[in-house]
Amino acid sequence: MSGFLTVPRRRKPSSRPRRYDAGAHGEYLRRFRASGFSAEAFTAAEGLKFSTFQRWLRSTPPPPRFREVAVAPSPVASAWDVEVQLASGVTVRLRGELARVLLPTLLA
Repeated sequence: MSGFLTVPRRRKPSSRPRRYDAGAHGEYLRRFRASGFSAEAFTAAEGLKFSTFQRWLRSTPPPPRFREVAVAPSPVASAWDVEVQLASGVTVRLRGELARVLLPTLLA
């Protein structure tokens, strides 16, 4: 040994962008939606690039919204066992075995 201290060289920070898999995207988006923070505040707190996070938000469909519905007997006699009128004005009518089989799928 020559009497000099050898100091390990520091590695340069990687110039390559960090990569996130789809599972990480989903986890960050779930936590963001539950946080109540703005996107700017959330990305700052999580150490994410805002532009990357915005791209994830745009490429991911929003979670479905559910509305509770009350089922009331109809005062008018009908040949249909089930009739659902959507907000768009479309009416879906079912009867018999088809109503029993398809209704759970339609409501899922």
